[in-house]
Amino acid sequence: MDWFERITGFREGDEAATRAQLSVDGQTLVSLANGSRHGIGQLTLPSLRELRARVVGGDTSLLTRLGGGVFGNDDAWIDAAIERALLRVPRLDVRLVHYGAVPRSMQELARRLA
Repeated sequence: MDWFERITGFREGDEAATRAQLSVDGQTLVSLANGSRHGIGQLTLPSLRELRARVVGGDTSLLTRLGGGVFGNDDAWIDAAIERALLRVPRLDVRLVHYGAVPRSMQELARRLA
């Protein structure tokens, strides 16, 4: 007797024969052979985009130094804060954004985090 027969009370055959011995009641699979009931959950088929959104809360995050000077934070402090945050939460899809020419320190930050 294999695992399938132990839990359902019948030997697994071809698809049609096996389906004829099973019934689905909500989120429960019921064996018509022995009455055993097994939770089966709900089948979902999310896209890769949907899975990524569940993990990181969105597809892409844009980070910039904008406003740092207004709050008295120098560029090195902002870069260090960005790096600390991204190292704590891996697998984020992040873009560093800068108006005009990208400073060398931001380029180095991007290389370290790539």
